[in-house]
Amino acid sequence: MQWLLGAAQAVKEKVPQKPILQVAGRRIQQQKLLADGGFAYVYSGLDADSGERLAIRRVLLQDPEALEKAKVEIDLLGSLCDHPHIVHFQGAQIFRGSGASAEAIYIFELCPGGTLLSHLEAAMEAGGKRDARTTPFMAACILFSSKYCCPCLEEQDILAVLGATAQALVYLTRLGMIHYDVKSENLLLGNDGLWKLGDFGSASERTFDLTNADKKALWEAQEFIHGRCTPMFRAPEIADVYLRWKIGPKVDLFALGCILFAMMTGQHPFPMESTCGNITASYRLPPEAKEHYSSAVLTWLRGLLARSPAERPTAVRLSSEVERFRLLGEEPPVDDPQPATAATGAPTAPAAPDAAAWEADFSAFAPAVPEGEERSEQPEKPEEDPGEESQP
Repeated sequence: MQWLLGAAQAVKEKVPQKPILQVAGRRIQQQKLLADGGFAYVYSGLDADSGERLAIRRVLLQDPEALEKAKVEIDLLGSLCDHPHIVHFQGAQIFRGSGASAEAIYIFELCPGGTLLSHLEAAMEAGGKRDARTTPFMAACILFSSKYCCPCLEEQDILAVLGATAQALVYLTRLGMIHYDVKSENLLLGNDGLWKLGDFGSASERTFDLTNADKKALWEAQEFIHGRCTPMFRAPEIADVYLRWKIGPKVDLFALGCILFAMMTGQHPFPMESTCGNITASYRLPPEAKEHYSSAVLTWLRGLLARSPAERPTAVRLSSEVERFRLLGEEPPVDDPQPATAATGAPTAPAAPDAAAWEADFSAFAPAVPEGEERSEQPEKPEEDPGEESQP
């Protein structure tokens, strides 16, 4: 028997021990890989002293720019107070490597309920849209394909996500902050059963007033947006800065509208092959959605996906309306679209013309490009001369 115990001990000693990380004054045991993408990896973890379950996010910082971005994000996360609908940040630390490389390690509360995207995938699987051979990438492609799975989530589940996200955005608005990357992958279900908004790597206090903007201002806005906002969730004003509309908190509300559409139909409102749908805010809602969901949900969908930022609700208003509907059954008011002005960040909406005298009005779109020239996806980088005021 003694030899058996000795053999068991020898095997145990050969099993690689899970690494213990010293982060922000805590000893954290890294465990299972939960997600990865680009230079970031997310693991489940355990506080080696208290036994608290945690989430560990490790980000490889390849250059000085990435290092500075990580420092800004850590400062921003540290400014957030505890909020029931924000993933709780518990500390971070940057570790220098060889040369210019470094690694940032963040500690968050663990949200064992998974992402909203995983819940949509499960609902589509139950609806017969995927099988056991479907990979996560294939599932995402199905979600963003032209095949509807409507109804996808039940209305009570949709209201829980919608209300929680609206409350999170209210909190950010009061801090003067914009998330700039609201999407189904960044909404997680916590251990307390509440939906929470996470991943503040793109968040910023910066806004843009592009009314009558010159070439330099357009280029600066485009540079800020690039790599920050997931293209499929972009509001018209950031999908095409040539619209010269104000860029602010309403971009997060438009992204929430994209999420709401996916929760209803199992499909993204705009195809990923082109940004044209985002720029025009044109989408098709299947008739099954109108039959299955309440008029309140349909009203919020129309408002959130409104092309003009001025016609989208604020986070405060949306949060209040969803809460009153859930508790009291009170329907949200149906507003007639109000003409927007230059002060609201969108051109005035023209009155509907008589069908017999209809003319196409492209005033809201980007300037035409002379024949024989191609329009660049990004505004041309301006000359270094700070006094340049020429229009693109």
